[in-house]
Amino acid sequence: MYRNLTEQEIAALVSNGCSSEDWNAIRVKDGFVTSTVALSRFTGNVSLGIFDGESGIRNSVICDCSVSDGCTVRNVGYLSGYRIGQGAVIDGCGTVSSSGKSFFGNGTRVNVMSETGENAITVREGMSAQVAFIYASGAGCSGYACPENFPEGEIGEGAVLRNVLKISDVTVRKHACLEGCLCLEDGTVGQGAHVGFGVICRHFIISPYSDVDEGANLHRCYVGEGTVITRAFSGSDSFFSSNCHFENGEAVSLFAGPCTVSHHKSALLIGLMCSFLNAGSGTNMSNHAYKLGPVHSGLLGRGCKTASNSYIVHPVACAPFTTVIGSHYGHPDTSLFPFSYLVEKDGHSWIVPGISITSCGTFRDGLKWPSRDRRKSEKPADRIDFRVFNPYVAEKMLAAVDILSSMLQEHTEPSEYMEYGRVRIGVQAAHRGIGLYRMALKSYLGGVMADWLESGLELPLAVRPSGIRWCDAAGMVMPLHEIENISGRISAGTLCGNAGIEEALDAVYALLPDIERQWAASLLPSVFGTSDGQVTVKDMRHIIRTWASEQEKLYEAIRKDAFKEFSPAMSMNKPESTRLLLDDFRAIVDRSANELKIREERIASAL
Repeated sequence: MYRNLTEQEIAALVSNGCSSEDWNAIRVKDGFVTSTVALSRFTGNVSLGIFDGESGIRNSVICDCSVSDGCTVRNVGYLSGYRIGQGAVIDGCGTVSSSGKSFFGNGTRVNVMSETGENAITVREGMSAQVAFIYASGAGCSGYACPENFPEGEIGEGAVLRNVLKISDVTVRKHACLEGCLCLEDGTVGQGAHVGFGVICRHFIISPYSDVDEGANLHRCYVGEGTVITRAFSGSDSFFSSNCHFENGEAVSLFAGPCTVSHHKSALLIGLMCSFLNAGSGTNMSNHAYKLGPVHSGLLGRGCKTASNSYIVHPVACAPFTTVIGSHYGHPDTSLFPFSYLVEKDGHSWIVPGISITSCGTFRDGLKWPSRDRRKSEKPADRIDFRVFNPYVAEKMLAAVDILSSMLQEHTEPSEYMEYGRVRIGVQAAHRGIGLYRMALKSYLGGVMADWLESGLELPLAVRPSGIRWCDAAGMVMPLHEIENISGRISAGTLCGNAGIEEALDAVYALLPDIERQWAASLLPSVFGTSDGQVTVKDMRHIIRTWASEQEKLYEAIRKDAFKEFSPAMSMNKPESTRLLLDDFRAIVDRSANELKIREERIASAL
């Protein structure tokens, strides 16, 4: 396919201002046109494809490269060691070089959660958040094993590199766009990704269809698919899962699960594992609790929010959908009280359990996360359960009801609060929390049964105790014993390689709907008061009526909360825009309520 240049072609290239140390090392395709190459210098072994009037090579230095058909290489100071795909554009760049001794970010050790490396993961291109979670949680090894031979540097088909100052040992996948970057070293830029002006990245993986732009600075980081990191955000030793968005602030040893967001300056997320987090301005954390260095870490469950200027001293553990307000030095553990406010009062940490179950913001979260899924791959790496209510959250609500009920029974002191997990809980707040949790549990479990009935569940339904405990593995809600099983097989050496672990996770993922239904059915006697052993048609009618009633109560509470959010006192000088926002939100809630009624009637008539 490739041949040596003819004497006439060499003469024409020299006439065009080109030079080479050895013209015999330059090979071209049949159909090569000398007029498309000018003012360039070639060293080492170079292969050139067919260029036309729109493509070609001009004013560049090229060493040991293969340049495919339709490529444009223009005004490049030094291009070395790459296989360049069809139609790629490299324009106005300084140094673009591959040493031949790099794994392009694969094998980078990322010290998440602890800067000392206790929870380090070794990243690779295409790694899912779930595999990273398993390694970060202490499975027998930290992940990626480098191959014996170094891969070839690649600038993929249709990729664009424009006005980049320095690229060293970076593979660029097809249709990626790099423009105005300052320095990229030892990394991979995935298909369709964008890396923009002023960016500096070293030892990194940037996944497909993500965007790193506007002066972002990353060192030993993994960027998941569809994630945006921009506006001078700084990250080191951090794993950013898919659909995250980070601006202005800083992350150190952060394990950010899907849909984690931090937009504001002065936000420092350090030594933390989270997912679906929304960090407010000035959020700050400390992992130097006991003067021995950054050895402590924190866990904020899915859907947590931190208010402006909130401060946390690790270790800390917060349940899903906790809103953190104020400064917390006492290492609170609220991991069994989801949908709570964790607030600072008189120097103490207090929780208001379950209060955000009826928040219009929580309802909005359930709508916005799936609608903001920016992943475009045919099979995205991360397995994400976007739902607000799921088995992991429901399990914690069940525990919260039991704990609060027991505490209230045992509470005989005259004080108006109780203590649990280094936090205070008001007596009245505990009573209200129990009611909110029970409403949410009936709404969630009844919804699972309604879905099951509509998919063909036959009654009576045998009910057996489940005993399953649940885990949120960076966005994938799955039985804890399955995570323990996979981790144990890794430690024992019977499950090796990231591909094998991904396959094991896929197998569990495929079974999750059935596992969830069976688990939910096992809770019906305790939550709905049905008989043990089996659920009859009569029981199911009761469950469906209760589900619809509790769900309607939840919708009504969300409507009321939305009215408060958009009240005249909150609208300032924009009453018209506020009214339109409220109307739009209310229409969404009303539509959900109407769909609920239609479903209830349809299921009831079928029963």
